[in-house]
Amino acid sequence: MKNSNLKQNLREKVYENIRDRILSGFYKPSEILLETTIAKEFEVSRTPVREAMTMLCQDNLLEAIPKNGYMIKTITHVDILEMYFIRILLEGAAAELAAVKITKEQIKKLENLVKYPDCDCIWEYNKKFHTIIAEASGNKKLIELIDKLLDEGRRIVMIDPYMHLLKDTAVEDHIALIEALKNKDGKKAKTIMETHLTNARERIHNSII
Repeated sequence: MKNSNLKQNLREKVYENIRDRILSGFYKPSEILLETTIAKEFEVSRTPVREAMTMLCQDNLLEAIPKNGYMIKTITHVDILEMYFIRILLEGAAAELAAVKITKEQIKKLENLVKYPDCDCIWEYNKKFHTIIAEASGNKKLIELIDKLLDEGRRIVMIDPYMHLLKDTAVEDHIALIEALKNKDGKKAKTIMETHLTNARERIHNSII
């Protein structure tokens, strides 16, 4: 039993490490990963690497290339459109619910994030902001789904041609969203969130055309 748990933990560790590298852009689209290279780097046998790679293929992040390793899947137009279609639906609903339930403490956190006090990583800022709104909705399933989408969509968000401006310029949509939440205006919060994500979808989609 201990051996079985150890193997599972090792596989999960390798899986999480490779997945994070793919989502963060450390591994680039179309890059080829080899079991032997990964196993050597992580100082493990090829078995947990192979199992982790299989899981990542199921996640649609890798594609197995017979006798040539695994290729990082590219981001397609369909990936962008499908991801944002779901985000617009779920995060718009979360913003509307959050307007009724958000606490003063959560509002303060959002306001602090807009000032960029501690956030050196643009992605972390963006995720924290959207996560707080999801959490303020009070709907556990909605929170789980949005958190998963934010992680899975990390590669997509990071190719936003305007993402780098977040560190230097207050995002008008985010500021307007905070005001709507403070005023308990659910319909306005939903509209701002949906428009914000729709504009992001268009920027990113157009950037890879």
